[in-house]
Amino acid sequence: MPFFFLTINLTNPRSMQKNMYCHRHGYIWLTVFLLWNILPAQGQEPDREQRPKWEIELAGALDNYGLWEVEPSVTYRLSRHTGLTLGLWMAGSPEGISFGGTTADRHWRWQTYSMDDYTRFFALRPSFRWRSPTWWLGRDKDFGLGLVLSPGATLPLPANHTLQIDYFPNQEGVWTAIRSERVKNRGARWLFAHAHIAVTAQISENLLLSAGYTCSNFDPYESIRYITVEGRQPAVKHHRLMHSWSLALGICF
Repeated sequence: MPFFFLTINLTNPRSMQKNMYCHRHGYIWLTVFLLWNILPAQGQEPDREQRPKWEIELAGALDNYGLWEVEPSVTYRLSRHTGLTLGLWMAGSPEGISFGGTTADRHWRWQTYSMDDYTRFFALRPSFRWRSPTWWLGRDKDFGLGLVLSPGATLPLPANHTLQIDYFPNQEGVWTAIRSERVKNRGARWLFAHAHIAVTAQISENLLLSAGYTCSNFDPYESIRYITVEGRQPAVKHHRLMHSWSLALGICF
């Protein structure tokens, strides 16, 4: 809204000019948004009597952590251009992760029981979905293009993992664990933000194909990142932001 861009400083004329500039441009962006949603676009098909209320989608993606992602989701359409989405994000790493070492007195070797269970990730992804008007093409208006924007939240399941650490005598060829302990990760965040944008191709009224991009501050390895054993922590990747590129297939009804 325009008032978000206006902060008036009566003692600084330059500040007033800058704020008035932002104020005018805020109105311009608001006007463009309203016209896009209210006025019919060229090639856009008029409203149909019954529009689909539900959308089910299956997306596959690859991200900058090297994780292969799968996300089934369901969307309830509040209106022609808005909806609420709930997705279940799942990912796995093709790379193995090892975590082990020796105790300070050198009497014991230690290692995790299995890291495979902790390189498979799950998260809930609720989001608000905004869909642009569909531009219908062809003589029968049975193929349409549109844009989808989805800001939302990512909630990892669980936020903190617990690893099983096995201890072995520090002797060559001895791999029978003498004792085990469970160490829990602490301090991981339980809430992250993400934003998704996609170009969609709608075939008739029921089939959707899309190609998208998602940016998030989600750290999938944070659930094990802070586990500390004998002064050591897992050596896992870390990026300031998570970027992923996806393809999706959906149906609406």
